[in-house]
Amino acid sequence: MEPAPTSPSVIYVGQHGTPASGFATIAWLEAAPDDWPHVTHGWDETRAHVTHRHRIPVDTEILRSVEPESSIAKHRRQRALSNALHTISNQNIRIGSVYTRTTPDNHRTEQDTLHTALLQQINTRLEDDGKFGILFTTTELPPPPKFGLHRILETATPPHTSAGTQMANIIAWAAHQHLTHHDQPNFCWDLYQDLRHIDIYGEPLAIDTETDWVDPDLAISNCTR
Repeated sequence: MEPAPTSPSVIYVGQHGTPASGFATIAWLEAAPDDWPHVTHGWDETRAHVTHRHRIPVDTEILRSVEPESSIAKHRRQRALSNALHTISNQNIRIGSVYTRTTPDNHRTEQDTLHTALLQQINTRLEDDGKFGILFTTTELPPPPKFGLHRILETATPPHTSAGTQMANIIAWAAHQHLTHHDQPNFCWDLYQDLRHIDIYGEPLAIDTETDWVDPDLAISNCTR
């Protein structure tokens, strides 16, 4: 007798990176459907705190704040991001981040290929676990392939103000800072350390976009800065 199918996991994907950085970085987070209301409640409380203490409106993504970059504004943004990552690190979720090196000329192509490779990886993991997933991605990434993702039940593009999108983008940002060490201030360089315990790989995972797949068992040995 086959086991009854489980409810699909909720999966959000976000990205960070610029052609000048030399990296494309994509992150995902996954939660069981029973846990997701608690995750969003925790995030909503954090965003209310960020609005009250750091003056970033709830309807504005922390990473998209356009307040003039005075020293006070930078400090508020640093504290807001630290608060956000602390909340993410204490949620009952699983995360992961992948990256590939790019050049200014091929950045968008490599990012799109990396996105497809990640979705194939997620699909394979869901299949191995006997699970399904509902995937939410962003407008900065291409639509998922129409074929080959039989474990992903449906796809949608959420608004940037959604809890899952904001968290996925911040995870990707933290991973990108961990990899590049380009941006100032230095506070952001080691923030990904706080996410290691919920990252199924332990740290950002390099994916060879020509092979589209890296065995998770080899993740630690393949991780490089």
